[in-house]
Amino acid sequence: MTQKDRISRRQFVAIAFVSILSPLVRRFPRTLAESAGRTACLSAVFAALPLALVAAAAWVLFRRQPEGTGFSDVMQRVLGASTSRALTALYGLWLLFYAGFLLCSGAIRLVSALYLSAAPWVFVLFTALPCTVAALGQFRVIARMAMLLRPLMLCIPIAICLLTLGEFDGSLLLPVTADSLVPNACAALEIVNLISISAYLAFAGDRLEGRFRLRDWVPWAAALLGLLALMTAACIGMFGPELTAKLTFSFFLLARDVSALGSLERVEPLVVALWVFSDFILVSALLWIGAHNLRTALGFPDSAEDAPPRLTDLRRGRWLILLCAALSVAAALLIPTEVDGFACFSERLVPRLNAVFALALPLVILLLGLLRRKV
Repeated sequence: MTQKDRISRRQFVAIAFVSILSPLVRRFPRTLAESAGRTACLSAVFAALPLALVAAAAWVLFRRQPEGTGFSDVMQRVLGASTSRALTALYGLWLLFYAGFLLCSGAIRLVSALYLSAAPWVFVLFTALPCTVAALGQFRVIARMAMLLRPLMLCIPIAICLLTLGEFDGSLLLPVTADSLVPNACAALEIVNLISISAYLAFAGDRLEGRFRLRDWVPWAAALLGLLALMTAACIGMFGPELTAKLTFSFFLLARDVSALGSLERVEPLVVALWVFSDFILVSALLWIGAHNLRTALGFPDSAEDAPPRLTDLRRGRWLILLCAALSVAAALLIPTEVDGFACFSERLVPRLNAVFALALPLVILLLGLLRRKV
């Protein structure tokens, strides 16, 4: 790799922040209200401690690594070349499946909320195309787009929540009792599991300028938790905890019930923009990292990132990115779109697999690295 595809720590954090917003709005506040009821907004506060522990573990894992070290390099130092290559390839395949799941999820959201008569596969293909183009380029291009989108993504939820103040009923969030502690703690673990998808960006750590610093992440992690608490409080204050727990896209419905200029201007397009832009950054990053992992496992030269996108150059593995995109699209099309079938993936299978890949396996590698004095 040359210096052409390096990104700053601010850009790195921007990718994480923008990427997390779409799955966060998809699962929450509904899941939090279902788990913790009227006090569900407190689960974002409860999530701060476990997230801090995860961030501290990541710092320990990378603290002694040289600059420009990705997670694949750490695995190689801890596990050896053969095992790390196999695990890197496994991560790559998982990320491609996860990208496919996100393509399917985004298509279902658009069909369910806006285009009731459309087929989900249309949105899968039209979303996958620009994401594939972005994945064919340099990682810094995705990072720059995330930097441009981050202010918009930060303002959209805040604007929508502020527009609900006139109809907000704070009594629906009360009372807060000792019985609320355990449900909120359990809901906080779901938050940590979702935010942990940012751990996959560690595979692109070889693109990062400088070392991992906690102070780069803390303000934006706090902003993310603050946004989640604000969105959850707004939905419960508008719909009540029982209805919020039943609404599939509660934040979208919240936006549909408020208006910017009386009854003339609706603000649903703001949520749609949040969905589309956030999905674009996340899926593009996952495709790029998934292909990057498979190239690493197969031994393709890393200079492919700085070369022109000549798809016929088999030695550089550019064709592999198109293959990865095709695999993600195939996964998206094979995932069932009916309510029960998709719920099996979105509520059980994908969150559990994500917990394994984003939390459990890195923790095992950290412990092995400490025992072998490799980290």
